Amino acid sequence: MSIPHDPSTNKTRRPARVMSPQTPGVCGLCLGAGQYLEPLRGDPTGELMWVRCACCEGTGLRPGA
Repeated sequence: MSIPHDPSTNKTRRPARVMSPQTPGVCGLCLGAGQYLEPLRGDPTGELMWVRCACCEGTGLRPGA
């Protein structure tokens, strides 16, 4: 008979400490670039086109910041 897995007995693993790198004033949609790539509609080849970020209006900063 196998022993049931009990995570409380496994002391070798540490919880992961991960933070997402983000500057406080950077737009969350374009990540500060002011533009991002968007697929063209109806294009079977799947080409991408640069689009100005509508959230930050191309500044790369959060609105109101």
